[in-house]
Amino acid sequence: MEIEYEEDGSVKLHQEGYLRNLLKCHGMQDCNPLSTPLDTSVKLTKATNMEPLADSKEYASIVGGLMFVACVTQSDIMCAVGQLLQFLNKPTSRHLLTAKCILCYLKGTLNLGIRYGHLATPLVEFSDADWAGNLDTRRSTTGYVVMLNNGTVAWRSQRQPSVALSTMEAEYMALTEATKELIWMRGFLKELGYGSNDPTDLFTDNQSALALSKNPVSHARAKHINIRHYFVRDAIQDNVVWVQHIPTEDMTADSLTKALGHEKHWRCTTRMGMC
Repeated sequence: MEIEYEEDGSVKLHQEGYLRNLLKCHGMQDCNPLSTPLDTSVKLTKATNMEPLADSKEYASIVGGLMFVACVTQSDIMCAVGQLLQFLNKPTSRHLLTAKCILCYLKGTLNLGIRYGHLATPLVEFSDADWAGNLDTRRSTTGYVVMLNNGTVAWRSQRQPSVALSTMEAEYMALTEATKELIWMRGFLKELGYGSNDPTDLFTDNQSALALSKNPVSHARAKHINIRHYFVRDAIQDNVVWVQHIPTEDMTADSLTKALGHEKHWRCTTRMGMC
């Protein structure tokens, strides 16, 4: 990781040196850059008997290197890398090509990193879900991003453990994971002497999930949801989080759940404090 201290007091984290070595290691140092890590038309599925298989060692090496970048400084590729991780056991040439496309994207974003501003801003989180986006299992994807000082400090893109029967259920399950992250983050900041008794804003773009999190009344559409997801209501009542609605076009975590077009992808990347 490379750390830059800027004149205005802000700090930027990036991995330009590591990315150059990663590209060189896989013979991609002269590739043409791409504008997004994953094309919206690409739908990855398990290998069939008719598809040619790729070198599993090469595939695992590329995906492992990409995962390190996604976890440390570049949340903008987390969703794409998360999809590639599902095919480590039997990758096809199509999966390998997709992995190399992410390398091409990184070629054009070598100096992209997270910038934390010099002015203190409160902790805030964005939660989103892509309902039934996995074609093999029809499971949804949870995505959330935690912001502090206008930069991301935690992010996640992960397939949900069970099948959601509606968009509301998928978004509500995502809210649960986001709330757990916020509780840990608030405790960590408190240990550092920067705790706050005010509730932390948690944004979602689904009105039904928002209503369910604040309304303890059970109804037919929600009574089957696993009871462990209802602890988000307790967090609201305990003044730990306050869930608010945000329009879908302003949802920062959108790029952590699915592939986006060029314009929307970069809008989300910028909102995550990356420059």
